[in-house]
Order: sequence, then structure tokens, then C-alpha cells
Amino acid sequence: MSLENNKLIIRSYYESTGQKEIIDLVRKSDNPEDIEQMLKSAMTELFSPECIIHYPEGDKTIDEDIKNLTMQLVAFPDMKATVYDIIAEEDKVVTRFTMHATNEKPYMGIPATRKRIKLDGISIYRLVADKVVEGWWIGDMLGVMQQLGVSSES
Repeated sequence: MSLENNKLIIRSYYESTGQKEIIDLVRKSDNPEDIEQMLKSAMTELFSPECIIHYPEGDKTIDEDIKNLTMQLVAFPDMKATVYDIIAEEDKVVTRFTMHATNEKPYMGIPATRKRIKLDGISIYRLVADKVVEGWWIGDMLGVMQQLGVSSES
């Protein structure tokens, strides 16, 4: 388990969730189950079934995280992440990224706005035997809500 291999695994995650096949399916399907199945297939190779992802609002299992990502991809079908930094040390990999997307369908009870959003974030992944077993994610969700026009907090 080398640092370079760990970085490659995480880079593969960002690339697999942005796969052209998934994006094409999202654009032409109203069936979230199809999208969820494609994500599950892609992520099963990279994440341990026992993986927990820690978010500011609470922890999610990998299955819950896939459902969350499915909801996001349905609402923002052109979601694309750009990874600026990827740093590995011991059993952890850190990424600094920006996501761009257009809100095409309802999201968290918010009607579609057709607005383009930008989300900056940082994630940390812990790997064991070439699988992600734990992750931490933080992103500027307040900024996303402001861009969608549903929050004026500063």
C-alpha cells in the first residue's frame, strides 16, 4: 500500500463518479435507481462495505452516501469535480476540489433554479488494503444555498 497507489485510488473515485456513462444516464433517465446502481458498481471497487463518511451534519454509511450522491446527480446532472491538490501521508489521502454544476431538478425540497453553482471542498480518506474505510468531507454548502437563492446568510 504505497502513497502513490492510495492517491491513484482516490483520483479514480473522482473520475468514476464523473464517468461519462453515469452523466449520460443522469441526463436521459428519470430513474434514480439506475443511477444509484451505476454509482454502487463504480464505488464498490474503491470503498469497503463498512466505510463511514463523516459529514458536518452527521455520519453516513457508504450506502447512504451513494443515495446522497444519487440525489445530487439527479438535481445537478452535469456535476463535475476538479481536484486541485491530492496529498497522501501514511494511510490517508487529502483532496482539495471544486465542483461545478447546474441545478436542473429539485434538490432537498428546493425547486430547480437552473442556476450554475460552485462548491469548494476538502476531503480526507483513510485506506486499508486498497479500500477506503473512512472519510471526512466538508464543503461550502452555505455558499451553494446562497447561489441557489435560498439563503441570504453571510
